[in-house]
Amino acid sequence: MNLRTQMGAALALLFTASAVLNPSVFPEVATVSPAAREVSTLCGALFALAVAVAAYFRPSLVRERAISVVLLVTLAASLVALALGLEFGISVLVEWGAPLGGIGSAWFSVLAGVGLTRLTMRDALLVIPAAYGVSYGVTLLLRLAGTLPAAVAVLLYFLCLAGVFVCVMPRTAELFQRIRRQESPEVLDVTNPSSFLPLASVVYVTIFLFNAAFGYGTVQVGGRLPLLGLVLSFVPVGLVLALAVSHWVRVLSPDALQRVSSLLVLAGFLLVPLTVFDPGPTSWTNVSSSVLLQGGADCFGVLTYFIVARVGARNPLGALTTSAGATAAAWVGIAAGAMLSSALEEVAAGNPALLMGASSALTFGFVAYSFVAVKPGSFARAIDGVLPVLGPEGGEEDADGESPESGLSGAVRSGEADETVASEELPGSEQRLDDACAAVAEQFGLTAREVDVLQLLARGRTASVIQERLVLSHNTVKSHVRHIYSKLGVHSQQQLIDVVDRAER
Repeated sequence: MNLRTQMGAALALLFTASAVLNPSVFPEVATVSPAAREVSTLCGALFALAVAVAAYFRPSLVRERAISVVLLVTLAASLVALALGLEFGISVLVEWGAPLGGIGSAWFSVLAGVGLTRLTMRDALLVIPAAYGVSYGVTLLLRLAGTLPAAVAVLLYFLCLAGVFVCVMPRTAELFQRIRRQESPEVLDVTNPSSFLPLASVVYVTIFLFNAAFGYGTVQVGGRLPLLGLVLSFVPVGLVLALAVSHWVRVLSPDALQRVSSLLVLAGFLLVPLTVFDPGPTSWTNVSSSVLLQGGADCFGVLTYFIVARVGARNPLGALTTSAGATAAAWVGIAAGAMLSSALEEVAAGNPALLMGASSALTFGFVAYSFVAVKPGSFARAIDGVLPVLGPEGGEEDADGESPESGLSGAVRSGEADETVASEELPGSEQRLDDACAAVAEQFGLTAREVDVLQLLARGRTASVIQERLVLSHNTVKSHVRHIYSKLGVHSQQQLIDVVDRAER
């Protein structure tokens, strides 16, 4: 099985797991323990957030194989408890099984995202919407066959997540090992700030807000789509898939996907207040709103996974951080939106005007952010602005004829590699490099301490080495590096080295 097929299968299995669980298990869960679904989502969100934090500060702690095995074992036990709880109406078993289901789904979403970083741009554009297509096909088959027994549904859910692990691990084991061996993104971020998406990046903020809007809207609408509505909700992703396999693939820019997704969700959001006057599950307002919200959410899901794939491909050392961060933002958003919707329903019970006013205010906020705060080209710039910490190593060819980044750059080394570089320097090179740094410092007006930092940066030293050599704190080094980069007009350590090299000549 080639890489594209394997990663496509992993993503399709991930989406199919949700397609199996949502119509067959969650409705029964709501009757036994109404809060279990929200608890499951919240637990998954918190776990993904914990992985994102660990991946940024201490990636050596993320032992992906051990975590996967432990989660599969505990997930199997929790799903057995969930099935028994639903069968006999035991709320304690349902409440115990639901959180681990959410945690397992979130973790394997992170793994699937890391796996996608191994794909070329063209393959990612094809694989992601195709995986959604497979999940829609499974959903249609289940709808035609009727609701599955809960026990069968949870078994299929478990097998799908296990399948994600089987597909992804052989292709990402080496990448995970490399991530663990290198210094953490927190350290690398100091000398290569453009290599990692900041937590306040428009990408993460938009993923959070978009999923919060979706979570709020879907709770307000409720129910499940009829067969025709289900088919119509696939139209946006179906068009993306059609474009991906045609010569019109170039129109699929990240920003175009964002705008289409925003318009679909906005249209669905505008219909939500009308469901107060037409509350039936098969009413045109409920169905129309659900179709638009689902179509927009899936279209944005394609965008989210594509961003994870491209950012991770440009900087493999940040693949785990990016995937976990995107998963955390999405799940936290869904949980926040759903809880906000439930809270407003309680506050506005018997007062439709208050609920409509709140929905209108939230709709306006979504519009303001999507079409004012998100500038044209924001997503494309976010992706293109990521500079690789890793250099070419003869990997697979990218869509533009370039190899995806997958080797160690000479500009970013561990402490051990630092000493090797130092030992290979020629006798006169030290003085020439110091003279070049002095010339750069005079040209750009650096302070004495900034010159000390510049000299180490020009030799390819990392933040941790600079801290040790100059006896400075992490934040002080980060501040000096930021000031130096600002004065020189550069965005990475390699660009700084290029400036010093030119001065040395």
